[in-house]
Amino acid sequence: MIDILDFKQARHANSWRRVNVKHPLDIYIGMDVTGRYAFEYTGRFHINKSIRSSSLIELTHYKQKDDRISMVLSLTDHKYLRQFCTFCNDIVNSTNTLKSEDISEYETICNILVAWQKMFRIQTTLLSENEIKGLIGELLFLRNELIPIYGVSRAISAWTGPDATKKDFSINETWYEIKTIDTARNSVRISSIEQLESDVAGQLIIYRMEKMASEFSGITINSLVESLMLIIDLFTDKELFMEKLAHTRYRFDPLYDSYVYDVKSIDRFWVSTDFPRLKRKNLHKAINSATYELTISELSDYKVRLWS
Repeated sequence: MIDILDFKQARHANSWRRVNVKHPLDIYIGMDVTGRYAFEYTGRFHINKSIRSSSLIELTHYKQKDDRISMVLSLTDHKYLRQFCTFCNDIVNSTNTLKSEDISEYETICNILVAWQKMFRIQTTLLSENEIKGLIGELLFLRNELIPIYGVSRAISAWTGPDATKKDFSINETWYEIKTIDTARNSVRISSIEQLESDVAGQLIIYRMEKMASEFSGITINSLVESLMLIIDLFTDKELFMEKLAHTRYRFDPLYDSYVYDVKSIDRFWVSTDFPRLKRKNLHKAINSATYELTISELSDYKVRLWS
């Protein structure tokens, strides 16, 4: 696995070392000719001129003396080095089974670059703290609950929260709505009539989290995304996952690392026929929309005792 220390072994510009002598491709990490941390792949391929640089990853090609071509991906802002390591590991892992001189190797790297560029964009406005906590809850549920049960592909497809649908996850004729609150709260806000309304039973999942000091070894939104990227193998799944993340307005940013949380508890409630909720059919037609709060301590009769 490539980590920050591997890059920092490069002491001067145009300094490179091969990632793994057993890897089928000629892949290197180090510093480019201008002294920026960079990734290099060398092989024989036709340059894809439609692939371009982004604000954080600059793409260059140059010819070697043996008529091979080097593709260099340079990090333009060293503050993003940790995420750049995850990106490089993704390329290494995704090309590990390709044979040397395989016609698809260069295009494989290009596809990974295009997918990651959705995340490697400088963001002028961060998510609010409530949005950060909400996204952390959804990603925790995706990683810890849905993927182990349904597998990566089905779990990512079931994540509908970023698509502005009524429920956060829908799968196998059931659904899950994820809420993330502070540990001291005894209520949860339901932001629309439709959020808990359904003809089929579902679950309300409530994560209680405490915000910690930035030095605490807890959960951050960046670390969650990175851990998910490492367990998503198929490129089509990675692309869909990053597309959904982009819809949430999340981008990699080191400032998110200061928002560190510790999960204190997880409560699960069956939302079925008699669960206390607003239903459109019971409201006057003049009521177009509504938000409301549920008192969690009054929901004990609906609590899921065993997760299945």
